Amino acid sequence: MVGDAATLMFYVNQHKGHKLSVNVPADLPKEHYAFLAGKGNTALQQKLNAGLAAVRADGNYARLYQKWFNSAKI
Repeated sequence: MVGDAATLMFYVNQHKGHKLSVNVPADLPKEHYAFLAGKGNTALQQKLNAGLAAVRADGNYARLYQKWFNSAKI
C-alpha cells in the first residue's frame, strides 16, 4: 500500500503480529503540519505555540511520537 509515512508507521505499530514494514525513500520531501487559528486570533496562536514549545522542551513530544509511531521523529 502507499500512504502517508506517519499513518503507515502507526498501522505497522498496531499490527505487530504481521510482517509489515514502512520504506520511506531518502529523497522524499518532508511534510509540514500546522495548527490553524482564525485570522487575528493571536491569543489562540500564542497558546498553541506555547503548548507545542512546552511539550517539545519537556520531551513529551518525542515520547508520544515514539509511542504512537514506534519510531523516532522523521
